[in-house]
Amino acid sequence: MKVNGATNKNLVYKRNWDAFYAILDDIDVIRNIFVNEEVHIARELIIDAKDVHLATISVG
Repeated sequence: MKVNGATNKNLVYKRNWDAFYAILDDIDVIRNIFVNEEVHIARELIIDAKDVHLATISVG
């Protein structure tokens, strides 16, 4: 296949998904998300997940 005079053998379609989730670092919140895990283990799973960033937000 020729596109603009150049020969391309493989055309690749790639879709990137960007998502933002904010999870309150609170025992009850984490317990409700991971109902079958201990809270400290669930928190480690979240922190160790790929592309997770921690932020401290202060209001007031």
